Amino acid sequence: MTQTIIIQKYKNSTSIRIAATVVFSMSVLSGGSVFGTTIPFFDDFNTENGGGGSAIDYDNFANWDVTSGSVDVVINGHGGTLFGDGLFVDMVGLGTIGEITTKDEFPLTPGIEYRLKFDLSGNQRAAATDVVTVSVGGGSVFLEPFSLSASAPWETIVRTFTVLTPTNAKISFSGSGSVSNQGMLLDNVNLVPESETLVYLVFGICLLGIQRIGKPRDGMSQRPTE
Repeated sequence: MTQTIIIQKYKNSTSIRIAATVVFSMSVLSGGSVFGTTIPFFDDFNTENGGGGSAIDYDNFANWDVTSGSVDVVINGHGGTLFGDGLFVDMVGLGTIGEITTKDEFPLTPGIEYRLKFDLSGNQRAAATDVVTVSVGGGSVFLEPFSLSASAPWETIVRTFTVLTPTNAKISFSGSGSVSNQGMLLDNVNLVPESETLVYLVFGICLLGIQRIGKPRDGMSQRPTE
């Protein structure tokens, strides 16, 4: 009887510890939710400028710093911009090409594939073809330029990346090209861990935990039965 009680207590303790490991691991790695269903970062810029109209040389972003030059926030119809919901960012301000960088750094975990998603369009006003360069971690994690003609409609761009070591990184969008006061347009920036790699990583962590927890404690297997 004594042995049965001890084993049952051990099983209950193991179940609790395994469950705690699963919940904690998923919560931490997914930014606070299981399988990454909560977006760690998303910005559609719709609350900028009080959610109102366009603003030239705007530098009061909630989630971004203007780290070079200047940018505008514009609403559909401003200067002939294409149709879209809410506000978006014009990557060229009043005579200067701009760059915006997230205020916060994002903790990136090795073994997880991250998905960076955003919308870009041509400037819709000037004839020039512009370029926006997207970087993560100052280009050490991810770096790619994107070029669109002036009349190019909204295009949703998705890129994935991983890191080899724990990394804290910011996201930047940097304009380049002609200075026409009318640059490429940016909207709906989204960074999220891919759920599939997240599940595999959490499963591996939990499996290791189960293997360690499942080993009998010293002397437990030899304890006599009363």
